[in-house]
Amino acid sequence: MSGRTEAVAALLAHPADIEAATSGRRIPLHNAARFCQADANTELQAHSAGLHALDMAGWTPLHVAAHERHEDIVATLLAHGASVNATTKRGQTPLYVSTAKNHDGIVRLLLAHGADPDAQTSNGETPLYCAASDGLRDLAVHFLAHGASVDFATSAGRTPLHAAAHKNDLELVRVLLAEGADVDTADVDGTTALHIASSKRSKGSSQVALELLAQGAPVQPRTHSGKTPLHKAASRSRRNTRVLQELLAQGSDVNSADNAGRTPLHYAASRGREEIAMELLELGADANAADCNGATPLDLALQDDSEALLFTELLLSV
Repeated sequence: MSGRTEAVAALLAHPADIEAATSGRRIPLHNAARFCQADANTELQAHSAGLHALDMAGWTPLHVAAHERHEDIVATLLAHGASVNATTKRGQTPLYVSTAKNHDGIVRLLLAHGADPDAQTSNGETPLYCAASDGLRDLAVHFLAHGASVDFATSAGRTPLHAAAHKNDLELVRVLLAEGADVDTADVDGTTALHIASSKRSKGSSQVALELLAQGAPVQPRTHSGKTPLHKAASRSRRNTRVLQELLAQGSDVNSADNAGRTPLHYAASRGREEIAMELLELGADANAADCNGATPLDLALQDDSEALLFTELLLSV
């Protein structure tokens, strides 16, 4: 279909062809939505052709228009009664699709027509989670303003707060916390937002971790492998110990062992984090603690020839 009015007229002269599907079960209206054929779209709508037709992935023409960022086509489809909350086989609504494409205008248009900001995909993601995961702070704030639930979790147990922590988005973390996000929530692996922020190496992640701690995040939650945020922090950049210091100041156990029997000092030693190792030792870390295989922090340091002398001197000086 070319999109020209004459082509549409030819289709309308043969009504059976209006909803004729391609091999992907897309009808002409899907293609009009995809290629921004506004005149064709208007003609097809005038004859109520295929507004709710689904392709093989369960996409309606509205999904297609949202994905292709065609705001005028979206408006036309909505004006003619397209279902704003239709879902694909993956449970994606047009709102979720437009969020993933970062189109503010279409998002606002869909919300104005009653799109559900809490609609979840088959893996439990909401538009808010999608926005937080992609670092789309403005869209996330807009969803919250439209009543989006701040703590809806994915099938993996991750909330928008987990996603914002992963993106090192301090401002969005603050917004989510102000909206009542549960700072204690752990995913199916036992990972909290603080675990995530503590494990990353950027300045932004440190700020996120410190904000979470300031807002009451527990310092001793364990993942399913037994790791606390302190284990995560001990593995991070040697140049920044602020998170580690705050975790210890708030009562994190410096000698806590994970399921492998490894303490934070084991991880600092195995990754050559001299400054962090010194900090842990000064605060009572046991230099002779053995993991489940009998390895001490020094044993792990000796596995890396570039760090062996450094850690031998450091650990033997304790």
